Amino acid sequence: FCGACIDVCAVGALTETQYKWERAARTEQTICTECPVGCTMTYEVNRWEKAIRAIPELNSPVNLGQACFQGKFGFDSVNDKRRLTQPMVRREGTLVEATWDEAVRAAADGLSEHLGEGFGVVVSPRDTNEEMYVAQKFARSVMRSNNVDVASNNHPDIAAALLEVFGYAASTMSFSDLRGASVSMVVSANMTEEQNVAAVAIKQAVRAGTQKLIVIDAREVELTRYASLWLRPFPGTVNVLLGGLPRAVIESDLANDDYAKARCEGWDDMFASLSPFTPEAVAAETGVTVEDIERAAYLYATGGPAAALFGLEGATPGTLMSATKAIANLALVTGNVGVPNAGVMPLYQGANEQGAYDMGAVPNALPGHEPVGDPDTMNRFRDLWDAPVPTTPGLSAGDMFAGARDGRIKAMMLLGDHAHYEDGTFGDVTESLEKLEFLVVSDAFASDITS
Repeated sequence: FCGACIDVCAVGALTETQYKWERAARTEQTICTECPVGCTMTYEVNRWEKAIRAIPELNSPVNLGQACFQGKFGFDSVNDKRRLTQPMVRREGTLVEATWDEAVRAAADGLSEHLGEGFGVVVSPRDTNEEMYVAQKFARSVMRSNNVDVASNNHPDIAAALLEVFGYAASTMSFSDLRGASVSMVVSANMTEEQNVAAVAIKQAVRAGTQKLIVIDAREVELTRYASLWLRPFPGTVNVLLGGLPRAVIESDLANDDYAKARCEGWDDMFASLSPFTPEAVAAETGVTVEDIERAAYLYATGGPAAALFGLEGATPGTLMSATKAIANLALVTGNVGVPNAGVMPLYQGANEQGAYDMGAVPNALPGHEPVGDPDTMNRFRDLWDAPVPTTPGLSAGDMFAGARDGRIKAMMLLGDHAHYEDGTFGDVTESLEKLEFLVVSDAFASDITS
């Protein structure tokens, strides 16, 4: 066990013991924000307005009464005495408590001096759709800036590739489809750690004998123990292997030609793009044998409705778009998109990262995945919001922090904390924030970014 696991277990044990004899005065139902699965949870609240128990909702179509350890026991932060209960304003270099009117006025006065491309807002993947919509609308229609992004969006190429292939940057299947799939292929994703309840559905189906599992991962993750086939490419070569699979399907006459002719465009261009990915070349590059490549292609193409789930964790920078397109093409050439119990499911890290894409809380798209810069789109939103909308795509979260360091970004709003502010994903975030002329933070706890 790692130290983090021990800490989580200790917190869970403490939470269970602390509220063991508490009775609920009322219940509230909501969606868990620990990961992107979206489990429905019912929280019991005592008469002192403390959450005392989290109960997985049995009737939820997503989790069916399941919950991971963090979802069931990680709710005690809402009762933490360190939570901020008053807004704070910096006066003479020190943060002091203020009224809401004073805080709103201070934020409005400070931001009003930084209209335009020198302003940026970064939302949290734990924010709701409504919060994300308001944040991006404020950035665009009030602050006149498309510099808006979600803090977990460090792999935007995945969404961009899905949008290019399918016209929609989202999963093409539901979790109920996943449970009914005959084959699942999990690519470079540690699901039992990051999307645990979804992984439970796969494990249950494999144990019941109704589903075969293909795992493509250089690491030995837990799901490899359930796999019918584990392909272990050399680190950094997963995109090569993924390019070889659709070619193996086509060369083995396993492609669903009728489906492709009826629903797909660009077949010849796609096939031509696969010319370098011969089984022998792929095997030499990845270390996966030709036999295993062909076995995986055969199982995915002929095993029945197939689901492809992918996180592309550890993928070489610059290869995410090509790898995602390869997965989408594999699903299309085998007829596994738009049919029951099959599809493509990106495994985002942020709890509501998909909501950020849908609500337009990203720098290159407006709500509904409408592209920034399209004249008809811009006119429609200008009329809807009764305000001009900037037409140039904005900066990503990482670019905004880099812009703060080099002086392009003068003011920012951060709506919630995130691990990427501390793990180096965005560089030295503390240095970036120190160089800003004005910063607004919305969070429940004091942290390094509020200090």
